[in-house]
Amino acid sequence: MRCFLALPVDIDTEEALSTLQDELQVGRLVDAQGFHITLAFLDEQADSTLARLHEELCLLDLSSVAPQIVGLQVDSAATPHLLWASLAETADLRRIQRAVAGAVKSVDITLPRRRFRPHITLSRFGRRLPAETHAKIARFLGRFATFQHDLAPIDRLVLYRSDLTPDGAIYTELADYALQSRPDEGVLT
Repeated sequence: MRCFLALPVDIDTEEALSTLQDELQVGRLVDAQGFHITLAFLDEQADSTLARLHEELCLLDLSSVAPQIVGLQVDSAATPHLLWASLAETADLRRIQRAVAGAVKSVDITLPRRRFRPHITLSRFGRRLPAETHAKIARFLGRFATFQHDLAPIDRLVLYRSDLTPDGAIYTELADYALQSRPDEGVLT
């Protein structure tokens, strides 16, 4: 099955990003309940491989994280295919992503070689954008490129199944793994 590991997004963030999508209204908008921060795309994997990965993920000892959206951007201003909310690249997010990538590689799953850029995808665009659509995207970014938002602390990592449909991907939670609060994060123990 086609899977990925990600951090889920809180309801307030879903609502804030959904409100932004209402302003955009072009492309294939990601359903608000599908918002997430991808840490590792696993592609197609056998159940036996996912069972081994589950064992590795259960061993991880990771802290919760409270990311911040620091702006909106597209992958290419000239020919945009994706619009996303960029997250501040913090040591905490990198630590979680590296630990997850290590667990994935330990069960012989090959990850794409690309730099980790934490983000939440908001919309996808076709290969050939009409000039009017391109202009709408540019106007939208002109108004909202500097959008900022603090996410609520994320206290779990999720293994999702991704089923592709003509209307977009449907994500189903297969398992989740606790991210622990630490005393130095202001949590009383």
